[in-house]
Amino acid sequence: MHRITVNERSVITRISLCALIAWAVILPLVRTVQPSEKDMRLLQNNIQSITTSIPLLRHAVKRLDIDVITLQEIWHPENGSINIRDYTHQFVKLRSGKRGGVAILTRKNVKVVYLKEYEVDNLEAIWVDVEVNNVRTVIGSVYIPPGDAAALDILDKVIDRILQSHNHLVIGMDANSRSVLWDDSCIGISEYQKSRKMGIKLEEIIDKHSMYVHNTGVPTFRSGNLVSAPDVTLSKGISQYGQCCLVCC
Repeated sequence: MHRITVNERSVITRISLCALIAWAVILPLVRTVQPSEKDMRLLQNNIQSITTSIPLLRHAVKRLDIDVITLQEIWHPENGSINIRDYTHQFVKLRSGKRGGVAILTRKNVKVVYLKEYEVDNLEAIWVDVEVNNVRTVIGSVYIPPGDAAALDILDKVIDRILQSHNHLVIGMDANSRSVLWDDSCIGISEYQKSRKMGIKLEEIIDKHSMYVHNTGVPTFRSGNLVSAPDVTLSKGISQYGQCCLVCC
């Protein structure tokens, strides 16, 4: 298991010659990042209602020059409401309940193939194969309901299937799982708590597949005095495109 450390004020990790991942929060004001010709830029966000957050999302992807967007908890947007200029490829999976829902959006110049063969029952996830500036990887957007250990077992099997055919994988996920690997705020919390048990199970999956954890340990969720990091961004094999470095915004 690997953890990439970045400054707490940073909202973006840039994989040189490869991918740029921004997670957790969409900031209303960010500085423009100068892109490299060989970058792929990916924004990961647990958006908690795309209907109410679409203005900030539009602002963020424009300023950060994003190629691929992975979203969780989009809830139930009305038809046609996910409207972001130039992001013409949209892959959406809704759930029957009130919340949840995942999506992947790509800019019109991105080569993308929908990987329906990896969609399975009882796992809220969507998968695509993308290529940007000679960087090619499978990207998944995944939502794991609180306490749903069975969904993590299914995710483990799907990752295994993907890696049998693909060498590069990025997963943006609302895991509802807490671990000291990606959530500094859970240090000292009992391992018998539901979210910690889920975190231990996810740790085992990460270790099994030798995946990178891109989180920094800082919270991805805030509500009053409550802070936590239930959202996790993982990757496998993308270091082939270059070394990891930091871009502060």
